[in-house]
Amino acid sequence: MQVVLQAVRAARRSRAVAALAFLLAVAYPACGASEGDADEPERALATPQTEAMTSATPDSLRLRIDAPDSVRAGDPMTITLVVENVSGRALELYLRGRTIAFDLIVRAGDGSVVWRRLEDEIVPAILRLEPLGPDATLALEGQWDQRSNARTRVPPGEYSIIGELFTEGEPLQTPPRPLRILP
Repeated sequence: MQVVLQAVRAARRSRAVAALAFLLAVAYPACGASEGDADEPERALATPQTEAMTSATPDSLRLRIDAPDSVRAGDPMTITLVVENVSGRALELYLRGRTIAFDLIVRAGDGSVVWRRLEDEIVPAILRLEPLGPDATLALEGQWDQRSNARTRVPPGEYSIIGELFTEGEPLQTPPRPLRILP
């Protein structure tokens, strides 16, 4: 894991050096540029750029859970973690896992964890760069068969669902989404 993080930091440093060289070339176009190269900085400026993003801020991403308000006891259900870019600009998300790692957590009314999608799973320490355009969404689906992690049926009652998206830092988390399991 440490080796992967060092590689990411080195890539960021080299990206920062390249950005500085570009800014210097724009500010001082006569330095080392031939007359035919004069238009290059303007073309580079016209190219849409993405902003590297390592952690979400309230004005960049919105995370939510899409799930039914209520379900009959024993009915399997689909739970979707939705990640929405609300920044108005393209972003690059640094996510974990060969396939995007995310967790869904169902809690009972008393707050105890009933089920976790990734219970006993190992999330590979692989960083994945995922572009997310302005106003774009990323939908990650999971299935819950209304069994606890101990594989017993959960009783009817009030529950809540939380989604977690694994990034290079701490996971990003959704607000709790209420769920009622009917008899």
